[in-house]
Amino acid sequence: MFRKYNLYLIVLILVLTLIIGCNNVSEVDKIAYISSNPNSDYIKTFKDLNLGILFDFNLKLTRADKSWVTIWVEGYSNGNPIEASQFMELSCGSFPNSVEEGRWALEL
Repeated sequence: MFRKYNLYLIVLILVLTLIIGCNNVSEVDKIAYISSNPNSDYIKTFKDLNLGILFDFNLKLTRADKSWVTIWVEGYSNGNPIEASQFMELSCGSFPNSVEEGRWALEL
C-alpha cells in the first residue's frame, strides 16, 4: 500500500510540474497579435463597388517602440505560388509608444 501511494504521489508531482512548466509563457514574450476581420464593412464596401480586394485586420504590437513590422500579401493559384512573390507590402516601425493597437488594411 505504501509503495502504491508513493507511485501516485510521484506521478502527480510529475504531471503538475509538466503543467506548470508548459504554461509558463508570459504575455511579454509575444511581440504582436494579429487577427482578421473577414466580415468588416470596409471589405463589403470594396467588394460592392468593385474597388479591389481589401484585407482588413486588427494588429496589436506589444513592443512597438523597439520592433519593426512588415506585412505582405502573396498570391497562390491551385496551391502554387504566383510568379510575383509579393503583391503588396506594408512596413512600419519605431512607434513613439511601447504598445500600439488598431485596424490595418491592405488593398490589392
